[in-house]
Amino acid sequence: YISHHPCLNHLLSSLSQMSDNDAGTVQPSEAVTLVLDSFQDPAFAYKVDTFKQSRLEEFAKVTHDGSIPHEWTFTHRKYKKLYEEQMESTLEKAGVNVEEFMAYMEQCVQAYSGQPGYESFDLLMATLTASEDFDAFCKSMFELVHENWVPDENDPGRIEGFVTHEISIQIPLGAVAQYNTYRVAFVYLGMEFSVDIPETYQPGEVVTWKLDVPKYLVQGSPIEIDPDAGSDKF
Repeated sequence: YISHHPCLNHLLSSLSQMSDNDAGTVQPSEAVTLVLDSFQDPAFAYKVDTFKQSRLEEFAKVTHDGSIPHEWTFTHRKYKKLYEEQMESTLEKAGVNVEEFMAYMEQCVQAYSGQPGYESFDLLMATLTASEDFDAFCKSMFELVHENWVPDENDPGRIEGFVTHEISIQIPLGAVAQYNTYRVAFVYLGMEFSVDIPETYQPGEVVTWKLDVPKYLVQGSPIEIDPDAGSDKF
């Protein structure tokens, strides 16, 4: 556990001097350790995993032009709420006032964040606030979607090193076909793809498409599928 790192324990001990708590009560530095440990508690970890597993379908979607679906931000808010409630519950059980704890941590941030020799403090804060990172949350959801995808083992078009996902792609309104196809670019699981859809479909129409996704996700990397390789088909 990060909270038991010798350097961090020494830092937390020294930071406790910033508190004016009475002797015998839980010090803010001790409360930090309790909160960190509670985030790693098996019961809480199971709760978080169950929450994420129940939202996989939301993140198995195609997006265009860098747009972010509203449900992703809404789900992230709920995800952060899990950690906020866990922290508040832990502090309450320890008899620590939440507002005083937050004020104490703000003092610590102002005094030590980014300061040479206090890298352990920055690591501590990164751990405490990890749930706030929307991009990291989305990445973890994309990875879960990929890990939980059940491929069709009998699919004749399967390619070594790829997993076939069946997705829905909407041909953009105003799209113009060239060489009998629409070239459609999109983002799926954090990766950029470009595919050619037959002009038998119309702009605005949603097409069911079999897309070969790299077995190991490479966030943000553009991937252009070769239609002759049989990787995309209806």
